[in-house]
Amino acid sequence: MHGLVAIDKDGKLIRNSIIWCDSRAVGIGEKAFADLGEEFCLSHLLNSPGNFTASKLRWIKLFEPENFGRIYKIMLPGDYIAYRLTGDITTTESGLSEGIFWDFKVNDVSDKLLAYYGFDRNILPTLVKTFSEQGRVSAEMAVKLGIKASTPVSYRAGDQPNNAFRFSSSLSGLM
Repeated sequence: MHGLVAIDKDGKLIRNSIIWCDSRAVGIGEKAFADLGEEFCLSHLLNSPGNFTASKLRWIKLFEPENFGRIYKIMLPGDYIAYRLTGDITTTESGLSEGIFWDFKVNDVSDKLLAYYGFDRNILPTLVKTFSEQGRVSAEMAVKLGIKASTPVSYRAGDQPNNAFRFSSSLSGLM
């Protein structure tokens, strides 16, 4: 789901994750919605920046600048779990959308949102397709978990994309 995990260049956690229901960034998101404009946010991002990952990252930049300066990559919790399994730092369009980083009109990361919040695009993980191989379980994790090394990690998503997927799958049975 839309939480925030930040790692340094060595892949180490910088701070505890800020989970989806932590409301510390609400005011930051509300200001972004007003400054970026309702029309832009609703037509490009399909939502207000609200209390989503981008606003949480801005909170770190404002209130924990020493931690922000150490960030190599940010991830959603599911991205982080996949990273720990595979060693690959990746995300998906749906993951970026959950964080309010995805611009649906240009079908890419929102440069306008990044510029507004003062984020470099390089802080985001490598983009992979949602329904694709997103890495393979490393030998180290295979031993720790008692599963086969090189097992593909092929899908992850938060609650809203999964609800949409489930809903569309149930609709296909009606047609």
